[in-house]
Amino acid sequence: MRRLCTLLFLVIGISAFSQGNFRFGLHFSPNIGWVSPTTNGYEKDGSAANYGFGLNAEFGLGTGENYAIATGIGGTNISGAILSEGASDNFKVNAKYIDIPVAIKLKTNQIGYMTYFGKFGLSNAILVGAKSESGDVTNQEFHKNMIPVRSGLLVGFGAEYNISGKTNILVGVDFNNGFTGLFKKDAFKDGNNEDLKIKAKNSLISLNLGVFF
Repeated sequence: MRRLCTLLFLVIGISAFSQGNFRFGLHFSPNIGWVSPTTNGYEKDGSAANYGFGLNAEFGLGTGENYAIATGIGGTNISGAILSEGASDNFKVNAKYIDIPVAIKLKTNQIGYMTYFGKFGLSNAILVGAKSESGDVTNQEFHKNMIPVRSGLLVGFGAEYNISGKTNILVGVDFNNGFTGLFKKDAFKDGNNEDLKIKAKNSLISLNLGVFF
C-alpha cells in the first residue's frame, strides 16, 4: 500500500510538472520529537528538540493555483528517549535522515497578501547517521542497529505571505507520525540479553519557516 501511494504521488507530480506550474524554495524547521516503544515493559520518556532544513518544490495541478504536489529534499534530525521498568537511566537516540516528502497541498485563493493551506501525504526518509546514550555509555555508530528506511504519515497546515511577485514567506506546522519500525531485531543483543527485542517508532511535530521564490 505504501509503495502504491508513493508511486501514485510520483505519477501525479510528473504530470503536474508538465503543466509548467512550478515553485522552488527553502525551509528551516525546528522540531519536537519522541520515540514510542510498543514492547511491553518500555515507555516513552519525554520528548526532545531538534531541527531540519532543506529545499522545497511544488508542482501545481491543472491550470489553477489551489492544488499542488508538495515535495523536496532535506535533512531531518529526530531525537527521543525510552525508559524500561525499574531502570534508573533512559536510552536516548538521535537519528539523522535524508527526507523526501510527497504530499497533496490544498490552498485557498489569495486573501489580501495571505494564502492558507493544508497538506496530506507521506514522509520517505533514509537514515544517514545516529548515536545513542544510556547512562555514561555513548554509541556514535548506533545507526548500524537501526532500520535504514523510515516512512511516516505527514499532515500539515499553514499560511504564506506574499512579499512581491511570486516570492512568498511560509509559516506552517507539520505532524510526521512514523509508522515503520525504528530498531533492528538484534539492535540490543548482547551476552546478557540475547532475546531482548525492543520495537519502537519515532515521530515529530515541526515548525516550518521558509520562503518560496
